[in-house]
Parts: sequence; structure tokens; C-alpha cells
Amino acid sequence: MTLRHCTVTDNVGVGVQNVPPASLTLENTIVANNFDELNASSDFVGDFNAEAANLVRVHTGSLTGGPVP
Repeated sequence: MTLRHCTVTDNVGVGVQNVPPASLTLENTIVANNFDELNASSDFVGDFNAEAANLVRVHTGSLTGGPVP
């Protein structure tokens, strides 16, 4: 799946979660300001491929591809 030109913000739980064997690509996407039930930052969990410019505030997992500022 590819998230292209998306903004994922202000969610409770996890902003985005990718579970193997699924693959996910972010392209020009913002994932920030998402929190779990205990009010801890939880923006992105899992692995993803980055294309173009992305902003992922808090990430747990691995990244392939371009830079994430």
C-alpha cells in the first residue's frame, strides 16, 4: 500500500501501523501528533519504505528509502 500526499494526525491508539508481511510506502506524507491511550507519542509502528519527502515524528521499526526529517 502507498500513502501519497497524506496527513495522519491527532489519532488515539497508533497513527499508522504496518504488520508483516504487508509492505507500506510513504510518499510526501506527514504522520505526527498521534498518541496512545496513555498519552504517549505513537505515530508509526512497523516498517516502511520512504519516497520523496516525509515527516514521521515518532517511529518504531525500520525504514528503507529516502530520508525522513
